[in-house]
Amino acid sequence: MTLRHRLTALAASIGVGLVLATAGATAASAHDTLENTDPAKGSTVKSLSAVALTFSADPLGTDGATVIQVIGPDKKYYETACPDLNGPVVSSPVALGGAGTYEVLWRVVSSDGHPISGSYTFAYA
Repeated sequence: MTLRHRLTALAASIGVGLVLATAGATAASAHDTLENTDPAKGSTVKSLSAVALTFSADPLGTDGATVIQVIGPDKKYYETACPDLNGPVVSSPVALGGAGTYEVLWRVVSSDGHPISGSYTFAYA
């Protein structure tokens, strides 16, 4: 086998190896996703007793790792208890203040053990 053929074979082997390694890593590293929020992102509500987030899989119930914060237009916090995990749904009771835009900040530990987080807003009228 000539040097040129050896280099071509080596390059092909490395290319196949990289493709296989990348394909496996992509599937294995997929985190859970937020699938639904109540109230919905960008919506306007007239009353609300709890914020509920639904994920694509059950978040892990690691102590202190699950957080839902509801921040009002006055920059105060309006969640009234620790978040509750029930399967893929994480919820927290709230007692909203005055009308305006509220921001929901959340963090959970994905079923793969990695933290995921995000935020969204809704209006209270």
